[in-house]
Amino acid sequence: MVDVARVDSGAQARAMHGLAEAGGEFPVGDGLFALRFPASWPGLYRASFGGQSTEGAARLNSTLVLPDPFLGTGYTKYAPAAVPEYWMELSEIPVDAELWHMAEDGGEGYEQALARYAGIHSGWRSFPAARERGLVPGGAAAVPAGSVPRGAFVTLQGASYPADFGPDAGSLTAYRTAEDGSVMARKAELGLTAAGRHAWRVEAPKAEIEQLAEETRRIGVQAQLGS
Repeated sequence: MVDVARVDSGAQARAMHGLAEAGGEFPVGDGLFALRFPASWPGLYRASFGGQSTEGAARLNSTLVLPDPFLGTGYTKYAPAAVPEYWMELSEIPVDAELWHMAEDGGEGYEQALARYAGIHSGWRSFPAARERGLVPGGAAAVPAGSVPRGAFVTLQGASYPADFGPDAGSLTAYRTAEDGSVMARKAELGLTAAGRHAWRVEAPKAEIEQLAEETRRIGVQAQLGS
């Protein structure tokens, strides 16, 4: 959201992110709603190098086909300045994520936090600014009957529990439901130590390592032709 912070109104934010022409999904006059959370897991983000068709993606040696407003160039439309753009794979919302609103015409206090995500069992908790705008979120939504369990799970002392990412980088919040229906939460550190930009590491005794696996992701590079 560093790029968004340079604007002075919701209209400017919408324009800089290539949404000015998407009036059906981002109506003029509504400003812009933004979901903000720490970008603590860089593996979730990919530069949007691809195309709006398979042919366009192939020209960049990519298989990523993206819908509007993505251009496939890694940047938004130039209005008034191109902003770096990323494509994010499906992920759960982390604890302490916040929903913000940027008023259409700007002005003093145009940017207001509306709600904070308190976890899968509590849902969103609204701030006074949301009530002032008539936007009061409800609690956690009921799980549809017959749905498949999804989301993060963590194993503690041999038992598996549902969990949320956060609230801090490198941590999870695990939940346990008691017999009376009450839910208890426990913050669980993932045991990762920062080892440079976009890198973490953990140390463990060699005797405890049962399996080694390497995961790689191919990055396409367009060949440069000489004259």
